[in-house]
Amino acid sequence: MEIKNFCFKNNLSFIPVTYKGKIYDPPKGWKEFSLDECNNYDDTNKMGFLIDTKNKFVILDTDDQVSEKYVRNKIDELKLNMVSTKSNSNYYDHIMCKKHFWFKVPENYKVHKKCHGSNGVGHKIFGCLDILTDIAEHKEEILDPDEMSVIPETWLEELMDRQIKDVKSDHKNDVEINKEKYTELLNILKDERATNFKTWIDVGMILKNESNELLDAYDVFSKRGGSNYKGIADIVKRWDQFKNSGDLKIGTLCLMAKEDDEKKFKKWQAKYKTSNDSEYISQKEELEKEYFYLKDTSCFGYYDSKGQLIFKSKQDLLLDYAHDVDFAKKWIADINKRSYNRIDFIPNNNDPKVYNLFSGFKYNNNNPINHTKLKIFLDLIDYLFVNKEDVDTILDWFSWIRQRPERKTEKSLVIYSDNHGVGKNTFIQFFLKIIDNYYAKINKIEDLSRQFNSQLANKLLVYGDEITCKAKDLRSDLKNFITQTEINIERKNHDAVKMKDLTNYIFTSNSANAFFIEPSDRRFILFEIDKPKLPDDKCNELYKLLEDNEMLESLDTYLKNRPIPDKLTAYMTSYKKKLIAQCLPAYIQMVYCEFRNFSTIPRQWYIDELFERAIVYAKSHYLESTFSRDKMCKDLKTEFSEHFKHGKKGNYYLFPDVEKFYKYLKLKRPELMFVDENDIDDENVEEV
Repeated sequence: MEIKNFCFKNNLSFIPVTYKGKIYDPPKGWKEFSLDECNNYDDTNKMGFLIDTKNKFVILDTDDQVSEKYVRNKIDELKLNMVSTKSNSNYYDHIMCKKHFWFKVPENYKVHKKCHGSNGVGHKIFGCLDILTDIAEHKEEILDPDEMSVIPETWLEELMDRQIKDVKSDHKNDVEINKEKYTELLNILKDERATNFKTWIDVGMILKNESNELLDAYDVFSKRGGSNYKGIADIVKRWDQFKNSGDLKIGTLCLMAKEDDEKKFKKWQAKYKTSNDSEYISQKEELEKEYFYLKDTSCFGYYDSKGQLIFKSKQDLLLDYAHDVDFAKKWIADINKRSYNRIDFIPNNNDPKVYNLFSGFKYNNNNPINHTKLKIFLDLIDYLFVNKEDVDTILDWFSWIRQRPERKTEKSLVIYSDNHGVGKNTFIQFFLKIIDNYYAKINKIEDLSRQFNSQLANKLLVYGDEITCKAKDLRSDLKNFITQTEINIERKNHDAVKMKDLTNYIFTSNSANAFFIEPSDRRFILFEIDKPKLPDDKCNELYKLLEDNEMLESLDTYLKNRPIPDKLTAYMTSYKKKLIAQCLPAYIQMVYCEFRNFSTIPRQWYIDELFERAIVYAKSHYLESTFSRDKMCKDLKTEFSEHFKHGKKGNYYLFPDVEKFYKYLKLKRPELMFVDENDIDDENVEEV
């Protein structure tokens, strides 16, 4: 009767409506009611109409603890008024709480969509939360619009835009789980698991991987962390950040529980009949944190404590697991074990069938560069190399490796200094910090040609420190190392594994003649540093920067953004000219270094006589003396064609007088002419 009277007074008609199995009599045009009119429409047997197009309200309908805590914490965070009514809609087993939280819509904000809720499925951030813009239900409370806060647009947009999309994507494949099973397993864990940040995160990731419905269980577990627990808002934020991954599952949780209280864990196993599977799964997950199977070589790989890649055969693995052979055999036979078709070192490649030894650089951020700290490093480079072209080449080479790790520079740097402590090794240490695990350090050049070379498996850089003259003996191998694109990685008693070779080479030396450089060389860029030892205070400043994370991040950002050329060139430095000259055949060096003997008394020098003298010169100067007569004839003719003559007795060379010959040679190869020009008239000339 009251409904009819209300409608009559307000010139309204009413039409029976069935809502969730019940018949209601909402007046026609109920959406046009103001809130005051709704409050006056009072009948315990009717539906109250609590939202309309005039006042624009939005209601957050919470149906579980997570959603209610989320909304309450958000209201506290944003300092909003809390206006709520009891929700009288149907209850279900999964619904633990039912509340409506009321807010005004911001002025001039158009509510462009109507969000219906998650139908009992928990959202990973919001929980079981509906966002309502039209509502009609039983009303018990009288609401005052003046008490309601305006909901911030940013929060409303977040709720309206993300809720339904995320609910659908996150839960479309979820299956019903036994929450009690996980809750009891978590109860076995020690409180230290919740207070320790790493294990707390691991537990969250495990629960997220098992099911999104376990957020409540994670919240309860997190409360055991004491002062570390920062409320449900922090928990749902963490939960949202966890990525679905198969690396951490219930087996790892079982392993934790077994370690913390084996007796309780066995009771849990018996109750849920998980003893066999969970035991194996937990051991499998633990093993596969390190081990993996390579199909192409039928062997097992892992990294040892020194970061070295180790390969094991089936027999080796069974020996390692002699204490649990049954598990080892079961894992080896498991077709779902962690496996890859092959192993390789391929930056910027995400092929899941390849075990990629490249996992990204240690420093990879876009934080602002600390130019004050970076300048100290760059000043060191300027100080050591002086010439701008040399400085640019050094920085280009390092930047190339940081920006294009998938391509070799095909150039090797050699840095020579006769003095110790000048800083040549220090500036290299900065770069080694940047590439972190992707470098190997050697002290002997022959380390590169050893048969067993697993230390080179995932390297972008090989750093040869204080290399000696042995580099001359391995010059052919060294040239190949610089440009080769594949490498066979071998370990003792294991088949070789072919991988991409992306290694670049840098060497330092205190020996001026450590490297043999040919005149046609295109692989080596060589520098000579002629500086005194750095002062102690400067060394201390640089060593301190080597441990400064901000400095290293700045250097990394600088190198990865520095413009570099499309190709690096092995240009001619003054030191390279010297090495080329000193690596010339003995017969060429003989003419340059003993030019007076060949020009003081002009005469004809026949090939046989020059050949005999060259052999003696080579042996007395510890140079190669196994050259042939024909090779000498060809090279001398190329070098001194202007002085080559044909005669009746045979071919010969006729060199000019000392002064002219000196000027000729110095113009041709100044790096070989060590005699002062003022001394060329010295009368004490050795007679030929």
